Amino acid sequence: MKSSQLYIALSVIAILSVVTGCNKDVNTLSEGLIPLQPANIDANAGTWKLILLTTPGQIVVAAPAAVTSTAYVAELAAIKDAQSKLNDNQKKTILLGRWGHPALEPDLT
Repeated sequence: MKSSQLYIALSVIAILSVVTGCNKDVNTLSEGLIPLQPANIDANAGTWKLILLTTPGQIVVAAPAAVTSTAYVAELAAIKDAQSKLNDNQKKTILLGRWGHPALEPDLT
């Protein structure tokens, strides 16, 4: 009795798995996005050379300026000023690049 109930339960699970698992539709967040059009075509793109680094020390990155330096404070002030002047369309464009899809954007209102 128990083995027949187990057989029936497994059969139902298998049938449901096949029915629900055979959906061939692919839904992605990028379906409604328009493909980007390049501003210009790099005619030399096929001649680029791959550069492999063997150690991280091959590229020297300068230490950042202190947060109290005049250069840092001026740059930060310029960024804040530019951000305060963005209109809603520019903010949405930034969020689209940040979040990847309009449906993922946080509400700005």
